[in-house]
Amino acid sequence: MLFHSKRNFIWLFFQIMTCWACFLPLQAQNPCFDVSTVKGCAPLTVTVGDCSGVSPNLVFYRFGNARPQNSPTFTFEKAGVYAITQLINTGASGGDSLRIENLVTVYESKPFTPEVYICSGRRVEVRISDTYYDFFKIIWDNEGETIVESNQIASHVFDSDEPKNLRIKGVFEDALENCFEYQEVIVPISTRLAANFSLLETQEDGSLVFTFELPENQPYQIRKKRGNQATQDLERVRFPRQNFTYQPNDSSSVYFLAAAGTEFCNEEALQTPALYGLFLEVEALAGFNRLAWNPALLPATDFVGYQIYRNDQLLTEIRNLRTTTFEDFEVVCRQNYCYRVAAIWYDSAAQTVSNRRCVVASSDAKPPEVDSFFVSIDSSNRVFLRWQYPQNQQVEQMYLLSQTPDDIYTREQRFKIDSARLDFFDPFAAPSLLQYCYRAFYLNACGQYSDTTAALCPIFLQVERREQDAILQRTDYQNGFAPARRYTLQLFDLDTVLIETRSFSENETEIDLSQTEQQAWRFRTWAIVGQDTTFSNFAILYLPSFLEIPTAFSPNGDSINDDFGVVSRFLVSYHLQIFNKWNQLIFETNDLENRWDGTFEGRPAPADDYTVLIKATDQVGKSYQKATLLRLLR
Repeated sequence: MLFHSKRNFIWLFFQIMTCWACFLPLQAQNPCFDVSTVKGCAPLTVTVGDCSGVSPNLVFYRFGNARPQNSPTFTFEKAGVYAITQLINTGASGGDSLRIENLVTVYESKPFTPEVYICSGRRVEVRISDTYYDFFKIIWDNEGETIVESNQIASHVFDSDEPKNLRIKGVFEDALENCFEYQEVIVPISTRLAANFSLLETQEDGSLVFTFELPENQPYQIRKKRGNQATQDLERVRFPRQNFTYQPNDSSSVYFLAAAGTEFCNEEALQTPALYGLFLEVEALAGFNRLAWNPALLPATDFVGYQIYRNDQLLTEIRNLRTTTFEDFEVVCRQNYCYRVAAIWYDSAAQTVSNRRCVVASSDAKPPEVDSFFVSIDSSNRVFLRWQYPQNQQVEQMYLLSQTPDDIYTREQRFKIDSARLDFFDPFAAPSLLQYCYRAFYLNACGQYSDTTAALCPIFLQVERREQDAILQRTDYQNGFAPARRYTLQLFDLDTVLIETRSFSENETEIDLSQTEQQAWRFRTWAIVGQDTTFSNFAILYLPSFLEIPTAFSPNGDSINDDFGVVSRFLVSYHLQIFNKWNQLIFETNDLENRWDGTFEGRPAPADDYTVLIKATDQVGKSYQKATLLRLLR
C-alpha cells in the first residue's frame, strides 16, 4: 500500500501541492531601475541598476531603439537623447515594463584648440574661445586644476622650467568627463624669447612676404607703417606660422613691417627690427638698363649696403644709403635680364629683397669693331682669317671684304659669314700671285652695323731668279693697329722639308744659289703679331737644268779630252748608249760619272763616227731625249 502510514501521507500531500502551484499563473512584478551616468560624450557606456527584485534572467532592457537585451550595460556610439525601457518576463504570459524618455544625453566629442601663452616667470596663460562645452577643466601637469568657461583666461605659475604636460578637457554640466581632451607639452620660461625675422621679400605682384621663425606659444603681432603714418596692427601670428603676406595699396610708398610680442601676458612687447618694402623698377635704354628703387628710410647706422642681382647672380654692391639707381652697361641687345635688389643691415640676419623685374636690352649705338682680327696663309697656300667679337655683343651676321692693293677702294669681294663662325678660308684668293687685303664688320642683334676694320693684309712674298742668285721681296704685315716683328725667312725643298732659316728684317734679301744642288726651292716668311704667328704665301723658284753633249774626243793618252761624257745639272736619271756604224752597242751606262774611254771589249775602238743616244730627267721632272754623232779621233 502506498499510504500505509501517516508519514507517507504527509509526504504525498506536499508533493501534490507543489505540483499544483506549477500550473498557477505567475504574479506580475513592478519594474524598477536606476542609471548612475546619464550624460557624456560618445561613445558613452551606461550600466542600469535593477531594483525590481525579479530574477535577472527574467529582466530585459531596451536602450533607445536598440533590440532588447538581457545585459544591463550598453554603449551609445552616436550623439543624441535616448530613452531606456525595462521589460520584465516579456517573453512569458505575465510581466510589466517601464520606459523613461530622454533619460540619457550623448554629446559629440568636438575638438578645440586653446590659446596657450608662455609668459616670463614660468607663468602660462590659457584661453579657450570655444563655446560648445559648458566649461573647461585645465590640468597643470601635477600642480593642480583650474575650471574656466569659454573666453576666460586661466593663469598658472609652474615651479620649474622643466617640460610640463598641459591637459584641457571639454566638460558639460553634470556629465561624465569623457569628451575631447587637448594635450600639449609646454616648457615654461623665465624670460621672454625674441622672434627671428629673416626676410621681407617683395613679389612681382607688389605684395610683401614676411618670413620668420617664432618661439613656441609666444604670440606676435605683425605691424605696418606707411611712410610717417601711425603704426597699424595687421595680424596676430604664432608658432608654427612661418610667413605673412601683405598687399599694399600703393607701391610708391615705403612700407615698414615689424613684429612685436603681444601684451597678452601683460608684459612689454618685444619689438623686432623693422624691415621695409623694396620696390624695384627697371627700364631698358639705349645700350644699358637703368634700375631704380625706393630709399631705405632707416637709420644710416643700421645700413650695410645694397646688393644688386642680375639673373640670380650677384652683380655689384653699393654701400651708399642714398644711392637708389644703378645703370648696367654690360648688356647684350635683345637679351633678357632679370634684376633684384637686396638691402643688408648691421646686427641683423634679416634681409629685405625687392621684387623681380625683367627687361629686354636694346641699343641704337654703333657697336665696336671686330676684335683680334688676324690673317695668315696656311701650308696649302690658302688665306686664313680669324677674329673675335667684342664682349657683350650678340652678332646676327658677319661680313668680310676681300680686296687687292691695286683696286682696294673700287672693287671688292664680299663674304657673308654665319655669326657662329670665328674663322674663314678665302676660297677665291691666289696669294702666290696677288696680295690680298681684308676688312670686316658685323650686324648686331639690335640691327646696328659696326665700323669696318682697317685693312688687314698678310705678308706677300715674291722671288726673282738671277744668274747666280735669287732676289726675295716681302711686304709688311698690315692690320692697322699692331705692327709685326721678327720677320723670318724659311727655305724648303719641293717637298716642304725645312732646309734653312734666316732673318728677313729688310723687305728684300738675296740668296746665292750658284753652288746649290737643289733645283726647286720654296720660300716662306713668318712674323710675330702679338701672341700669334702670321705666315706669308709660298714663293717657288725653279732653277734651270741642262744637258750638254760633246761632239768629239781623242783618247790618245795626252790627258786632254781623253774620254767622253756629258755636262749636266740637276739630273736625277740618266741613260747613255753608244753604237758603231754597224749598229753594234759598244758602250752603255746609267751613271753620269761613268765616262767612255774609247775602247771596246778591251781594245781601242777605231777612229770613226759613232751614234750617241741619251735619255735623262731632272729634279722637277723635265725629260731629255737626244741622239747625236760622236767622232772618235786617234
